[in-house]
Amino acid sequence: MQRQGTLKWCVLLFLILTYACGGDMRKGRITQQKNKSHRKAEALNGLFPDRNCFRQDSLSTKEDNLDETLPDSVLLSPDSLSANKIWTYHYADGAFPCDPDGGCVIKGFWADGKGRFYIVGGEPLRLACYRGNKQEYSRVISHAICNSCLLRMRGDSLWFVEDNEHSFLRIHKSGIGEIVRHPIPMAKTDSIMFGQLNEDTYVLSIKDLAGAINAQTYEENNSWMRSSKFAYPASLLRSVNYSKLFSMYDPYKEWDAPFTPYGYMGKIGKWKVYLSVREYNEAFVALQREGEDNVNIFPVKGLPPVAAIGVTDDMQGPYHNPNLDNLINGTMYLSGYDLESKRFQIHEFDIAALCRGLERRE
Repeated sequence: MQRQGTLKWCVLLFLILTYACGGDMRKGRITQQKNKSHRKAEALNGLFPDRNCFRQDSLSTKEDNLDETLPDSVLLSPDSLSANKIWTYHYADGAFPCDPDGGCVIKGFWADGKGRFYIVGGEPLRLACYRGNKQEYSRVISHAICNSCLLRMRGDSLWFVEDNEHSFLRIHKSGIGEIVRHPIPMAKTDSIMFGQLNEDTYVLSIKDLAGAINAQTYEENNSWMRSSKFAYPASLLRSVNYSKLFSMYDPYKEWDAPFTPYGYMGKIGKWKVYLSVREYNEAFVALQREGEDNVNIFPVKGLPPVAAIGVTDDMQGPYHNPNLDNLINGTMYLSGYDLESKRFQIHEFDIAALCRGLERRE
């Protein structure tokens, strides 16, 4: 059943991309239908970045049949999501924890859902706490280079992965007290590429640089990667090789997901929430109820010109890191910046209300 479900999603994506990418737009009804198809493909493409199941030119379709062939299970809302609240900060004033060279690069973000935001960034690395727009404290937590952007609150503490030092930092949320470092068991030649912090466990995808240095192909290079699951603070539970790299990420532990793990944000009741964020002021929220095929997609507009950015070892220059997006108690927090005005913004969206609205329509 899982294979059939996965195949169905691959076929769904294939059909959408076929119509979105096939030829120039024409006038009249065909143009409207293709624009509709293109919007669906654009929205889904960000949610299926690693699922190139079929070639786009492997099937030809008549334009007259577009109404019949567009999948009914993909429901793209004509309305855009608007933020309930927006907080603005001037990131170049020296107090904001970021590296402002060429933009606003931050290395961690967490919202507690009660009005406080925790942001990590700058050189040396600083943790700053804001209540709304007011900064409550700022303190240096590390002198290392940290690119994985892994920050999470558990209980009364903030946990941050100091990836280049292979350690897990624990800091009281008040900013007071010592910083406790927990060494993560791995070799000196290992490099943390990305990861996911959950409530009870966390997953790190790690590359053995000593082995990968002699790799001749992209596939051989990736073969030196593994994913390891740990219990807090740093107890290794198990590891899997590259062929099962994402098998320990949510939501795979609960169901056979059609989306990449980085698109998955969490659950609100029976609704599974996904997010696709582009580098430049565009995002899509997708909602799917457990046990159902329908996917409801909502475009998000009005975001800052550039999404919040971080850096990884495999990327040249800045890019948006999904770990900088939060879904807390039914509320989603997205952030970004404006290079010209030097403003950093946090946008709050009530996704729980969106789920309730879908239920009322049924």
